[in-house]
Amino acid sequence: MEPHGSAAFSVAVSPAAPVAPSIWQALRCVTPLLFPTWRSPATALLLAAAVLSGCYAWCYQDLAVQGGNLATAIQANDRQGFKVALGWSLLDVALGAVSNGLVLALGQYACEQEWAVAIHRSLSNRLLNANRRGSGSNLFRLQHHGAPIDQYLAKDVPLLAASANTVLFGAPMYGGLLLTSATLLAFGSALVRRGGPLPLCMCAIFCLLDALGVRLWSPRVVRATMRAESSRASYRYWHTYLRDCLEPVAFLSSLSREIQKLSAKLDQVAHGAGLVAWAAWPLNFTTMLPWFAGTLIAYVAPALPWLLFGATTSSLGDYVSNYNLSSAFIQTTLYFMMLAEEMSKGGAALKAVALAARWLDWADECATAEGRGPVTTVDTTADLAMTSVSFRIPNSERTVSGVSFRV
Repeated sequence: MEPHGSAAFSVAVSPAAPVAPSIWQALRCVTPLLFPTWRSPATALLLAAAVLSGCYAWCYQDLAVQGGNLATAIQANDRQGFKVALGWSLLDVALGAVSNGLVLALGQYACEQEWAVAIHRSLSNRLLNANRRGSGSNLFRLQHHGAPIDQYLAKDVPLLAASANTVLFGAPMYGGLLLTSATLLAFGSALVRRGGPLPLCMCAIFCLLDALGVRLWSPRVVRATMRAESSRASYRYWHTYLRDCLEPVAFLSSLSREIQKLSAKLDQVAHGAGLVAWAAWPLNFTTMLPWFAGTLIAYVAPALPWLLFGATTSSLGDYVSNYNLSSAFIQTTLYFMMLAEEMSKGGAALKAVALAARWLDWADECATAEGRGPVTTVDTTADLAMTSVSFRIPNSERTVSGVSFRV
């Protein structure tokens, strides 16, 4: 049979599969998912956490100064002055501990409940095509192309929320960006006011050199972590796929082949873990070394005006206060270094969530392309639709008309 008459061709072209974004592209992709939370309690919690961080910073800075007042009172045999300084120190400890605890609690609520729920709901609705025609089509397309969206939603969204909580607000053992920024401002201003700019400059240069070392090694850890997490997601997805297709696999007697595929996936997981360990050791060395050298810097920095320019030496109490401020400034700066590994994990999770959003964009583009009419570009994944086609047998008047089909 040969076609006779007119035929309307409609070719739906599948867009190119998405690739993993950079960290800045991932931020631009994920940030709009948080817009529904601006009018939620999360915004008020962030403002409250900022105020409490300022209270914590003031208490921490005043506690360092009170250490010098205690030393001055002991040297002068002033019991009353010692009691006053001790009372202020206890008040600083109490207020600082309460403020720190509240910041951690508010941050955990904002990140792991408000933000995580908003991201998960947005991606889940798009995955299931909620309130849209053709429910389930995105899920079918993504499953057909092996995109582990369910793994991204189940694992990477909670991991991103936990990492954001640790990086922004901190953990019980160290502070996040909000707390450390406030305390650095308080320590730096107090150190300049009491000892001049030279001790602060020495501490800042020391921390800057260490930060450059961390910046040098962090991208390697991010890339290795991203690769390792991708291997784990693929391994989990293959287990899910095998469970869903267990009956056809058993019917076709292809279980040994599937076991070989799983073994190869497991080898990739082990290789990814080794890459992370190998990439992380220079970063760990760079992060931990300043904790030992920082003690020496804190002793030397307050004495620099006297050591270099012969300036009049301050009292023992002032030296102790300046030492406490220098030591606390360096340690607080090193909290940023301690956050480097958590930032690497959070960066990998952020890229995974952004990649999930890109896969959903790809599925939406595929759905749009199917109803867009004639398309001139054709690839190997195209669909061919023919409507109102007529056929006839050669040398015969009998025809078949009005045939429509899709390949």
